[in-house]
Amino acid sequence: MPFPSTMRRSLALGLAALWLALPAAAWAPWRQAAGDGPAAEPPPEPPGAGAPQAPPPSSGGNSSSDPVPSGGKLPPGLAKLLRKNAGKSTEPPPGPKPGRTPGETDAASASSLRSWELWWELHRDRYVEPRQRDLSLNVGRIPPDPRTRAQSVDALVGAFERIEPSLRLVIDHERSDIVLARALVALAKLGENPRAPGSRSTYATILPYLHHQDAQLREAAITALGVLGTEEALFPLAEIARGGRATGGGTPLESGRVTVSDRQRALALYAMGMVGRDTGREDVRRLAASRICALLSQEPDAPADVRFAGIHALSLVPLFPAEADPRELSAGEVRAPESAASRTTRRPWKRRQPSVYPRVEPRPIPTASRAAEIYWLLSVLDDPSQEGWIRAQAATAAGRLCADLPEGSAVEQRVANRLLSALGPRSRDGHEVQQSAVLALGEFADGDRDEVDSRVRATLARALAQAEDASVREFAYLSLALVASRPGGGAEESDRLLAVGEVRKLLLERAASVRALEQPYALLALGLFEHGIAEANGALLPGGAAGAAWATGAESRSALTASLAEAKSTEVAAACALAVGLAGAQEAVPQLIRRLEDGEVGVRRCAALALGLLRAREAAPALERLLTEARQEPELYRDVSEALALLGAPVARQLLSQMGEGASLESQMHLCFALGRVGDGSSLRALFQAASDSSTLVWVRAAATSALGNLGSCREGDWNADLGHALNFHRVPATLSAVSLDGLLDLE
Repeated sequence: MPFPSTMRRSLALGLAALWLALPAAAWAPWRQAAGDGPAAEPPPEPPGAGAPQAPPPSSGGNSSSDPVPSGGKLPPGLAKLLRKNAGKSTEPPPGPKPGRTPGETDAASASSLRSWELWWELHRDRYVEPRQRDLSLNVGRIPPDPRTRAQSVDALVGAFERIEPSLRLVIDHERSDIVLARALVALAKLGENPRAPGSRSTYATILPYLHHQDAQLREAAITALGVLGTEEALFPLAEIARGGRATGGGTPLESGRVTVSDRQRALALYAMGMVGRDTGREDVRRLAASRICALLSQEPDAPADVRFAGIHALSLVPLFPAEADPRELSAGEVRAPESAASRTTRRPWKRRQPSVYPRVEPRPIPTASRAAEIYWLLSVLDDPSQEGWIRAQAATAAGRLCADLPEGSAVEQRVANRLLSALGPRSRDGHEVQQSAVLALGEFADGDRDEVDSRVRATLARALAQAEDASVREFAYLSLALVASRPGGGAEESDRLLAVGEVRKLLLERAASVRALEQPYALLALGLFEHGIAEANGALLPGGAAGAAWATGAESRSALTASLAEAKSTEVAAACALAVGLAGAQEAVPQLIRRLEDGEVGVRRCAALALGLLRAREAAPALERLLTEARQEPELYRDVSEALALLGAPVARQLLSQMGEGASLESQMHLCFALGRVGDGSSLRALFQAASDSSTLVWVRAAATSALGNLGSCREGDWNADLGHALNFHRVPATLSAVSLDGLLDLE
């Protein structure tokens, strides 16, 4: 049956629209075949005389030919995967379906990590102490190089001398792109040679990979330069962030021999933020901040992933002084970004319609002070032409930069007022901005009697009960617990924790009566609250004496212990187990030991870690038995081994005994990851053998290589930990977390 003429016209128009909508990359193969496309790029040359040569492209062991872990279990890095479908494009994952709030969608999904667990993974480093250094690796101590903080004070020289040669062997002989990429990042974790002050051998090894023909290795080199923290890396990283355009500065990319993707540009911005974070020089921090914001100002229509990375990277680089001269806020030639949409939609001959958003005032590039940085971010937040998730990240970044501002700072008050307005009854901000506003308030507000702090606590209490969006309600529990347990004011003030009694009562009531979907958040918030109060108690009362009624928390611990015993839902039981560990509820130890036998792996993981946090030495035999049984549930390796390490048990020996024959692919990966966390000098030989054995699957070799870097890391904690603080994980680009495990938060 022939189509009617109207249907033929509709079909023709639809095909034409589809033809025009295809991206230019889709036509590249046909254009090249016809001789109309760009010529293939020549192989890169070394950046300078005497510089190490980048190896040729790998011929085997790449991601397309090596097996990928299967079986429905989480690989080690996947524990930080933030969205189930993230990473398929540079755009953020789609929002929830109409009729469902984000929190309800996440709670009802079958994803491996629940929403509250995602928050915990991103903030875990704040509550779990870093592993104790292995004394067998320490053969000498020297002062750090003043030009970089890559070598921390009292750097472990022995760790570098024992691990660095092994990683260089992997780099020189490895043919798998996956393993080689992990080796570059692992080498950067070690830093420069601490016995050769001023050495740049590690930097010289990583730099040529910026020219490698393989995009994965170029991305690994960018990330490694950020991890290394060498100040000279700012210049090649800035060129990559700009797309490789030459500026005549003598950088390795000025000849344009490599094609810089948007993903690589975003990674370069993150790396610049990490360099600015780790430097001890204020002028380097200002340089990093100026380069980041210059890019965003000169290219306002950059891809969303690039803009997100620039905003997030800026929050890693707090400038000093905190306050700014008002004259500095009205000077400057380069202004805050203004998108092409906002420029092209202006119609001077039409009557201007009143905007529901505050007027956007242009700001200069923030190189003068912290205040200039924050005002620049607020201008992005108030720009209606920016996407909602970009504006939401600007709110988070502004809150992070307020974390250490002086009490009563005018800048802090301005940020608080703007974030509170996003949560007000007349707010026109979307749910994304509201979620990030709640998370940002939890980063800097406190529990004293200041008018702004009182408004923050009242707003968060109202949001957890009345907010329309489920994620806003859930985040409000956690932020209120953090704010109310954070001392404010000066050391001489007596009301630094004014709201303790009121907030404790509220959290206890909500934990007992709230609906099931929000109960895990209420329980976890109660545990976080009591953990913060315990830390404040030790800081405010001489000798840590717990004489004040507000400081005891006995009622909360009793309620959490009872909830753990009565919990029927696995999600409630897991959150409650973690909460009792954070709250210091020693009376819950028998219940936690019984929960180690629970059938659900998430409950056992949380119960094991809680026993470690409580320093419950009587639980060591039960934990050791659980570690022996972890081959059937490899996800248990990390939490159980960390719990035993917190108890002072020699856990590395038991982990090494399980790396023999018979361990599955997933078990070997989790074992390598655990050894990188809690291993000692005896772990080095086994990890190097796993990393260099060509008969071992590539994912195991990559995990062993990362573990070597973790064992010798010159940092106290994870290099990427602060990238996840206060992050709105409902909107995360692929450069931070992806199903391919190559986002910054997925790496170890």
